[in-house]
Amino acid sequence: MIPFSAKDRTGYFQKLADKKVHILVIGGGITGAGILLDAVNRGFEAALIEKLDFGSGTSSRSTKLIHGGLRYLKQRQFALVRETGKERAIVFNNARHLVEKKKMLLPIYKGGTLGTWTTSIALWIYDYLARVGRNEHKLMLKKETTRRTEPLLKQEGLKGSGLYYEYHVDDTRLTLEVIKKAVENGGTALNYAEAMGFIMDQGRIAGVEVVDKLTGTPFTIRADYVVNATGPWSDQVAGLDQQSGNIKRVVLSKGVHIVVPYYKLPVKQAVYFENRKDRRMIFAIPWWGHTYVGTTDTAYDGDPDHIHATAEDVEYLVDAANSVFTRSPIRTEDISSTWAGVRPLVYEKGKSLGELSRKDEVFKSPGGLITIAGGKLTGYRKMAERVIQLIIDDLKDHPDKPRPVLHEEALTDLSNISGSEFRSDEEFRKLKLYCLSLRHHLEVDEDTMEKLFHRYGTNTEKVVALAETFTSEVSDPYLRIELGSLLYGIRQEMVCSLSDHLVRRTSQLYFGRNQILKYLEPLSALLASELELSPSQLLSDKNSFLKEYEAVMSWQKEKNPVTDTFIH
Repeated sequence: MIPFSAKDRTGYFQKLADKKVHILVIGGGITGAGILLDAVNRGFEAALIEKLDFGSGTSSRSTKLIHGGLRYLKQRQFALVRETGKERAIVFNNARHLVEKKKMLLPIYKGGTLGTWTTSIALWIYDYLARVGRNEHKLMLKKETTRRTEPLLKQEGLKGSGLYYEYHVDDTRLTLEVIKKAVENGGTALNYAEAMGFIMDQGRIAGVEVVDKLTGTPFTIRADYVVNATGPWSDQVAGLDQQSGNIKRVVLSKGVHIVVPYYKLPVKQAVYFENRKDRRMIFAIPWWGHTYVGTTDTAYDGDPDHIHATAEDVEYLVDAANSVFTRSPIRTEDISSTWAGVRPLVYEKGKSLGELSRKDEVFKSPGGLITIAGGKLTGYRKMAERVIQLIIDDLKDHPDKPRPVLHEEALTDLSNISGSEFRSDEEFRKLKLYCLSLRHHLEVDEDTMEKLFHRYGTNTEKVVALAETFTSEVSDPYLRIELGSLLYGIRQEMVCSLSDHLVRRTSQLYFGRNQILKYLEPLSALLASELELSPSQLLSDKNSFLKEYEAVMSWQKEKNPVTDTFIH
């Protein structure tokens, strides 16, 4: 079997059905991905199942930042700032092709909650706790320097700004590359595999009843330990364990982002600004020819499987941006895409949404189900460590249980993820320059090659080689790149649908939506050929994608209820 190929899904299911694993993780977001990698690196035989596609929940709908935790200083969560600062550096070193250091400007206005001295002190504490490198220490800028640094800022009431660094990341690719590395190291991971119930043995969970959602085939996976890492779905999965009861573990907070073409909001660097109407902090971040603005933070009690931006969400973010940036105002008509997701926050009785901590917590049910809830993208590695350490401690307390030969300490701080197998900064630089030089041979522009490198890293040449196989039959060089990327995704990234490729492997639904329909038919034909889809299966898959394609702009229908069609 080819590692992580969608064409070999049946073989992977059979592999799991034929034997017992030490650890089975439910949930294919960044938390589950980190747990799987930590488990296999320490010597456990481990597997992961995800009911939809990897990263399809919260882990593809964040603000795409590896936070150092500046916002947590307001809540005096100093230990959390220290840990996330350390983790940020580790994620950068282990995922070089995905993580980029970005300057972040924090404007200070008269009458706002941010003052010059308080901001300076906060950034200094942040630098100290997060162990920020000297070349990334904060700078405090006066009004005129701030104006030159970001000409788009409104000048009225502007007092100055703070300039510091945050780390930007493709959150979905990070999740996927962590899973790929775990698979390369011996783990097994399956998307579209839903947990339907638990197998019990003398009152203890001994495995999971699973259904392959693509074929409807049921499977049984036995495991010594089962970990519930499903984020917003934590309570739902825990409810499958009848001994757990209906205990509330998480509260959901909805976050929305809007995307506009860069020329509509051409910020020179990322800006972290205070909405001048309600004093809430908002990001405006430039990325690949676009600028995205977010996020909202509102209570959500609906179905996390079906969440989208509303007209109210969109207008809030448009108004927030227009309250700070002076260029001709952004209009809702300028928005090219949106995304919406929910954050799982650990429930605490009597606390409002804004008072809930972003820290993670681990719970163990009477039946043995281990549930991890809460947490942030930045802390995924430490969250994994805590879960695996709990399992190791349990093994020590029960010497009768089968115990693999283990590495007692976590190794993920030294484990580069798939696509980032760089031995030095110089090797990273040389490979990037080499990949950029291929633009002449491939007949594409430099931005396309740079985007390709930052998507696939050390795997870029594999994608390029697959793209070149279409040279004789496809005249459009950009279509060749698209087809090569899809082929690579099917064969080595478990792409099972158009949505897997266009939404999560390449983020084109959010950053490049206006180009998707141009290549949809040839991509559909290749998908059908590779996965041997029948005409009805292909039609169903295309319709499913088109629903997602329209859903990111469904707020327009709310705003214009008289129309019967979506506005593209």
